[in-house]
Amino acid sequence: MSADPIIEIQRKDVAHIIFPQKHVLVSVIMPCLNEELTLGICIEKIKNTFAEYGIDGEIIVADNGSMDRSREIAEELGARVIPVVQKGYGSALMGGIQAARGTYVLMGDADDIPKPFHNSGQFV
Repeated sequence: MSADPIIEIQRKDVAHIIFPQKHVLVSVIMPCLNEELTLGICIEKIKNTFAEYGIDGEIIVADNGSMDRSREIAEELGARVIPVVQKGYGSALMGGIQAARGTYVLMGDADDIPKPFHNSGQFV
């Protein structure tokens, strides 16, 4: 990302990293906690779907305190990483949704089971 992030706290349990607003058609949210083995696969599938269907979209990894390389992998592959302080899958999901800039929001798990991003372009 070329723009410097602005840190904004809207709720005490979610730290939002907000980049200058760029509206997109689709935001894909992936709650994440230590998913380094499968996260990259999921991000690549989403990127391929965006390219195949010509979708203007963003990938948001709502990280719930990963201690592995999940954050680095997500950033290396071009996803926005949103740190979510409040523990729990629902909190991570809500933190990602709050940071989304898309008209439509899709959610999928970062563990690639049961292949959540297979044919995902058909949903848009």
